[in-house]
Amino acid sequence: MLNLDGKQTEVNPAFCAMVGWSESELIGTKAPFAYWPPEDVEAITVAMAQVLEGKAPTDGFELRFCRSNGERFDVLVLITALRDSFDNVSGWLSSITDITGRKKAEAALRKSHEELERRVAERTADLWTANSRLQSEIAERRRLEHELLDITEKDRRRIGLDLHD
Repeated sequence: MLNLDGKQTEVNPAFCAMVGWSESELIGTKAPFAYWPPEDVEAITVAMAQVLEGKAPTDGFELRFCRSNGERFDVLVLITALRDSFDNVSGWLSSITDITGRKKAEAALRKSHEELERRVAERTADLWTANSRLQSEIAERRRLEHELLDITEKDRRRIGLDLHD
């Protein structure tokens, strides 16, 4: 949870375990938080500005966070405004889910799809080549059949002439 000053006021044990910092290390801190990778601070700041403007996507943000050991990981961040009895925003509650497994599965699925597309293209090329070869063989067979028929007809005429003489 964040208060109106942007300070973290609460973190749960699961979040602490996910990022590798203790509750005491996180409570009272302000953005940019320790779990924001330096290279992603700008993107995360833009996402948080959308929240403040009330333009946060209802399905959340996919961002990258950083564990205390430096490891980067993908997260889904859902943020809800906390409101007092007068409907004024009194802070924000966030739900952060590690989606590393899902991202790996998506990447594996993409890779499989690309491999399948490559194989289909390869097989299609092979079939096209085989079809072209068969068409050539069919044309050659027809040519030979006609040639054979011509030879047969010529032989029949020759035999007919020989028998007639």
